[in-house]
Amino acid sequence: MAKGVKLFLQAVGVLAAAAVITWAVIAAGGTTGGGGRRPSGGAAAAYNGKAVYRQYCAACHGVQGQGYAADAAPALNASNPDLRAAYDQQSLAAFVQVNMPANQPGSLNYGQAKAVAGYVWNTLGAGGHGR
Repeated sequence: MAKGVKLFLQAVGVLAAAAVITWAVIAAGGTTGGGGRRPSGGAAAAYNGKAVYRQYCAACHGVQGQGYAADAAPALNASNPDLRAAYDQQSLAAFVQVNMPANQPGSLNYGQAKAVAGYVWNTLGAGGHGR
């Protein structure tokens, strides 16, 4: 296997493990990256997923979630079935909180990550519906 491919696969494995660990911490109600603690009740809904997406995600992933090959930013809409195969909405939120945005990983709190995941999943169509 080419060295670059091997390194890429190792990096993907590390990111997947980080997402699973973060999801477990969030599910247990523990503290999370981004300086936040999981809000109680519906507090996460206080964030506007579209606004958070436009501020932190659209520059790389596109306003419509179309992605950009030049940035190696995958599509975050219905055109990307691999996203749907790898994540559900909750695990996507955990991944976003720990790993995104790429220039400031872990800077989003739980509410922001959950709102963005909901917007990507339901409005942009990553969950198989939406646009």
